[in-house]
Amino acid sequence: MLAVVVAATTTIAQAAPPVRLVQSWLPGLDREPIAAMTKRVGVAFLDHSPDAAPLPDHAGAVTAAIEAYDALRLDDAWQILERTRQAVDASGGGLSRVALSDLFVYRALVRTQRGDGPGAWDEWIAAATVAPDRVLDPARFSPAVIADHARARATVAAAPTVDLTFTGGQGCAVTLDGAAVALTATVAAGRHWVRATCPAAEPWTAHPVWGGPTAVVAIAPVRAAAPSDDELLVIARGSGVGAFVAVAAQGAVVTARRIGADGRVEATRAVALSAGTPAIAAAVEALLAPPGRASAPWYRSRWAWALGAAGLTAAIVVPLTIALAGGGEAQGATIVGPGGAL
Repeated sequence: MLAVVVAATTTIAQAAPPVRLVQSWLPGLDREPIAAMTKRVGVAFLDHSPDAAPLPDHAGAVTAAIEAYDALRLDDAWQILERTRQAVDASGGGLSRVALSDLFVYRALVRTQRGDGPGAWDEWIAAATVAPDRVLDPARFSPAVIADHARARATVAAAPTVDLTFTGGQGCAVTLDGAAVALTATVAAGRHWVRATCPAAEPWTAHPVWGGPTAVVAIAPVRAAAPSDDELLVIARGSGVGAFVAVAAQGAVVTARRIGADGRVEATRAVALSAGTPAIAAAVEALLAPPGRASAPWYRSRWAWALGAAGLTAAIVVPLTIALAGGGEAQGATIVGPGGAL
């Protein structure tokens, strides 16, 4: 019986198993500190964050068009310039400010060679609008070309300017005519190209014509949705790991949650996005241990001592009763504790 009591007292409720998987949704953030931490502690790391869309590179096309023009292959140069103009319109960028200016400079040169004066002037204005401070290199361009470009720059400088305000682009990298911009900018009136690359979203692009004096650029990227808890739970169960930690960025806060095998949230930690990914990794690591405080040893539990005392009483009283019975009628016996009296 004493053995039974000891066995019963060792049946203490076990703590939840440790986490074996971390799943993250941190678009636009450096996930390396979290990946390094999980590797160090021997926990699997599964990152669902979408990669940022690469910025298209149209510089090679502009170079090819210039080479075709210099070789007097005007038709080839124009075809390349037309395709590049369409690609820039679609992508909202992909060229530096100088390369974007070159795109229109050489369109103007081809039109001039073809005798299209009005069309060439429109291209000169476009070149000066996107890069009003640029001065053409006399070692590269003829005096006549430099004069046409200078007239276009003077026309653009005399035109109204537009004060721009960008909204809705939190966390986005915004370029205007191939150059990075902040929340505000001032540009010459005319056509421009805007591209916003945002975390977990398709690039947002526009090529509006602004006339002034002010304009608001409302960036509205279509953001991808983070995996739901049900989707994360299915992945965890499919991996055979049970409990897991889910860490996701939500605005200016990153939330890490320990989710049990039953789908219930067992613990939560929040970290400001500005704290950086090392702080996020520390919060995630803190959730890898089982929740709750450690269980006390079985021999310190109140109910274990109660069961043990009951078992000890049974071990003493039962033999005493049998001895007193002596095989005949049961006889009474009174046991007096310390300090008692009959």
